[in-house]
Amino acid sequence: MQMKTQTGYTFAEVLVTMGLAAILAVIALPSVQHIILNNKITTKTNDFIRAQSFARSEAIRLGGNALVNVEAIDGNWSKGWQVTCQGSGCEESILATKRFYTNEQTENDNIVVKLYNTSFIVSSIRYNSRGQQLGGLVKFLVCTQLLPPSQIAWRQVTLRKSGSVSVERKDKDEGEICSP
Repeated sequence: MQMKTQTGYTFAEVLVTMGLAAILAVIALPSVQHIILNNKITTKTNDFIRAQSFARSEAIRLGGNALVNVEAIDGNWSKGWQVTCQGSGCEESILATKRFYTNEQTENDNIVVKLYNTSFIVSSIRYNSRGQQLGGLVKFLVCTQLLPPSQIAWRQVTLRKSGSVSVERKDKDEGEICSP
């Protein structure tokens, strides 16, 4: 009489495999959260730079006495911004709007855009027909308040008077940089 060979896994093998999978998930979860937060910071930084570039190019395109502004919504850059046009040559007063959340919403992406290393408040960036920014050197910080700065990279966006924009990735803890 011939015996049949059974295939499959024993209960002990399944338990060991599930235990190893659980340990790997616990180890990997914080890394995935950091990746997601870094991607959110990068996305908001790119949106901010795109708005500045759009405003500058519109100011050059319109020429003349047109001034194109990037204005913080409700004075808070983290809520979003809108690009507006003032002066002759403007076809519309509002050219674009990027809103991340409204006052009624309690949830947001927890990514902060704020002024950095400055003693004055800037709620609007203005460009003239030559593409120059009409203020001085302005630095913005894009970061998250969910983790301390030592645990996640943040971005510093620098707007120069010439109209050029630069971004610098920061990985070092520089104190409570992302506090409201």
